[in-house]
Amino acid sequence: MGAEGTTRAPVVAGVAEEGAARVVRAAARQARRLGAGLILLHAVDWSAPPGTRTSPEAVAQVVLAPWVDLVRTEFPGTEVHSRSVAGSPVGALAEASRGAVLLVVGHHARHRPARLNPGSVPMRLAGRTHCPLEVVHPERRDRSAPTHPVVLAAASGEEARDLAVLEHAFVEARRRRAALDVVYAARHPQVLTPPLAPEGERSREGIAAQAARTLGARLGPLRAAFPDVPVRVDVELGAPARALLAAAEHAELVVVGAHGRGALGRLVAGSVSCDVLHRAPCPVVVVPLAREDAAAAA
Repeated sequence: MGAEGTTRAPVVAGVAEEGAARVVRAAARQARRLGAGLILLHAVDWSAPPGTRTSPEAVAQVVLAPWVDLVRTEFPGTEVHSRSVAGSPVGALAEASRGAVLLVVGHHARHRPARLNPGSVPMRLAGRTHCPLEVVHPERRDRSAPTHPVVLAAASGEEARDLAVLEHAFVEARRRRAALDVVYAARHPQVLTPPLAPEGERSREGIAAQAARTLGARLGPLRAAFPDVPVRVDVELGAPARALLAAAEHAELVVVGAHGRGALGRLVAGSVSCDVLHRAPCPVVVVPLAREDAAAAA
């Protein structure tokens, strides 16, 4: 279709041949919240033999046409365009994220650990896009809408990482008129023995209280900037992924951060974000914390 007519950065949705309905609707809802246009992108990773009339781009347009019609019918007023690409879906989506406000893709959950599924599109994109990445699970049943909507933010204890994740989570909570739950979990908190240990590190309870104070101070400027967003802080001493997934049962969105380190390094160093992305019962937004050449993701 024609070039995008809106001056604001669009939402881009990666549309696969299967499970596209939830992805397209999630992307359209976000575009409507943001007042942005929507681009539906489908990549065909093959080359047509010489003399063949059918091109990858033509195949992609056939895939996209019904979803463009769906957006126009169910989300009237949302400007929607289709974009067909011949090439790697991961490379095409990473490149499209350069000019997007949000990238939305689907992830088919597997009945195996996330680190054994590093080749999926979301796993390869996480932390390597140029805008936040929203991941939805097309095959999961819709849950009943919560009475009081909640956005869940994963705090890591690293100041720069937490500020990026928390700022995005506050923005999402305000857009959705939701409360914000901030969860921080320490897997193996180190308890030091007196008299060498500072006062706050002589017990697990002391460590939890100190972490809560540090996180509370970090949240101060954001609370002031978003006074209309109710905030709750939860500090857990245990497995971070388990704590986040338990809290996600009552959330409509989870916000995590991820570094782009390559598939293996990311799964080792960022396994909590990958586990949550893979197993959460609701959409997950991955905020990129380090940008790398998008071509390396292909």
